[in-house]
Amino acid sequence: MEAINPDLRDLQNKYEELFLKYVDLKSDLSKTQGEVTEIKRVSTSFSQQTIWQLLGFAIVMASVMTGGIYYQTQALRNEMNLRFEAQQQQMIQLEKNLNTQLASFEKNINTRFEDLKQEVRANRK
Repeated sequence: MEAINPDLRDLQNKYEELFLKYVDLKSDLSKTQGEVTEIKRVSTSFSQQTIWQLLGFAIVMASVMTGGIYYQTQALRNEMNLRFEAQQQQMIQLEKNLNTQLASFEKNINTRFEDLKQEVRANRK
């Protein structure tokens, strides 16, 4: 057959070369497909992990913010209570001072009124 058609032998050699290349390309393609599948699987698990981490971070930040706001509110409330108590003490002291001044003023007026009464009685006699 070699003598009849030498081009057939060249074609057969080319076919075998191309077939070997095809087999190599096919195995490379299946390796690549396997790697892509593995990358998809890993990236999916990484995406899920990232989502859970983000969710955990959001929950922790919300807790920290809530705790911080509560702490600040309590600190302000305590400070305002101290101020109100100080003002209340000042008002009580002011009221006591006013009562003592009012009592002394009333006593002074009563004394003057009694003096006036005595002078009027003395002038009538």
